[in-house]
Amino acid sequence: MFRLIQEAPKLLYPMRLSGFGSSHGVAYCAITLQAELHQCRFLLPLYDPSFRAFIEAMTRSENLTLSLGNDGSDKTLLLRSPMKPMEYMPILALSSEATLEEQREALFELPRVQAIMGKPLQIPSLMAGYSVQHVSVSLLLPAVLKECYQEALIQAASK
Repeated sequence: MFRLIQEAPKLLYPMRLSGFGSSHGVAYCAITLQAELHQCRFLLPLYDPSFRAFIEAMTRSENLTLSLGNDGSDKTLLLRSPMKPMEYMPILALSSEATLEEQREALFELPRVQAIMGKPLQIPSLMAGYSVQHVSVSLLLPAVLKECYQEALIQAASK
C-alpha cells in the first residue's frame, strides 16, 4: 500500500470518515484511505477526551496531515487529507463523554473492535472498480489504558 500511495498523484487517493457505536455504548471513528485493493484504517476511540478534542479541532482546521511509514524501512510519507472541516461534524456529534469506569469497561472490547474493523467488507471500497482485499488497522489507544497499566505496575511492585 505504501508504494501505491507513494506513486499516486497528490490528493488522488480517496479517504472516508466512518463513525459507529459499540455494544458497550461508546463510539469510534475510522479514518480510512484506500489505494487500489488496499485500505488503511485509523481507529480512534471517541470516548477518550483527547480524541474528542482532536475531532473538534478538525471541524475548525484546514486539513489533516497523515504520516505513513513503510514496514521494514525508514521511509515515510506525509499525506494531506482531502476531508473538509464540515465532514468531521457528524463524527463530533456521535462522540460523547464517558466516565472513567465506562472507559475502563470499553477497553475489554478493543480487541474485538479491532478484529471487526480488519475485515475487508467492514468499510466499502472507496474506489469504483476495486474490491478491498487487504486491510491494515491502526488502533489509537485511549489514555485510560496507560492509567490502568501504571496501576498494575504499582500493584505488582507492592507484592
